[in-house]
Amino acid sequence: MLLKDWQNIFYQELQNRNLERSKSFISEELKNNITETRSFTKESRMQVYAYAFWARQVDSLLDDYPVLLVILGKKAFKDLLKDYIYYYPSTNYTLAELGRNLSKFMQDENMPKELCDLATFEWHLFELEYFKVEARPTATDIEKGDCYLKASVRVLQSDFPVINMYEEEKVLPAKMQSVVIVNNGTIEYYEVEPEAAVIIKAIQSGASFEDAILAAGDLSPEKVQEYFQDFMESGFFTSEPLATR
Repeated sequence: MLLKDWQNIFYQELQNRNLERSKSFISEELKNNITETRSFTKESRMQVYAYAFWARQVDSLLDDYPVLLVILGKKAFKDLLKDYIYYYPSTNYTLAELGRNLSKFMQDENMPKELCDLATFEWHLFELEYFKVEARPTATDIEKGDCYLKASVRVLQSDFPVINMYEEEKVLPAKMQSVVIVNNGTIEYYEVEPEAAVIIKAIQSGASFEDAILAAGDLSPEKVQEYFQDFMESGFFTSEPLATR
């Protein structure tokens, strides 16, 4: 058997069996192919590897959700992450995608909605760091119709002031807030009016500019112009078609 085959078996063993949930941690297949040392039995060697495996994943997520960590406290947040990783193990060759479903998991666990929205917000801040910076459209691009929503745009519509929660590192009273997050070379976020968020989400779903504006309700031409001027100034659009990104 090739080394990569053993690596896959070892990886699956660690993913499928959480040390804290299984007393019989090591499978017979691995037990027959792991050597003992003077200091460690087969079982203890596997436990050492497993502890490092889980600890590395938990620690990586602590860095991705700094404000959630402060609000929940380190012990409570680590306990949450251990449960999360058990149900949503890493399926990527890096840990970059590990936190993608944390907000969904928190919702399934009936955690407070404001914390679930904060988790979504922090995830978007993290994931957009991996997007390339897309060129903003020039006046000539706009005249030619070369104006597209950036791939790095994310919209979050919340019943809570997630920006304020993120900046103040504490839970605040409910207040509807629509947020657009974008990679403009640095990760930036903006509070927008609910109708503006509807327009962005509609364009993101494939609607034309005209249909997206209609989806936002009865807006005056002045208000539409104001929204799109804000969109342009905030860097939500690019001159690069999606197929070239």
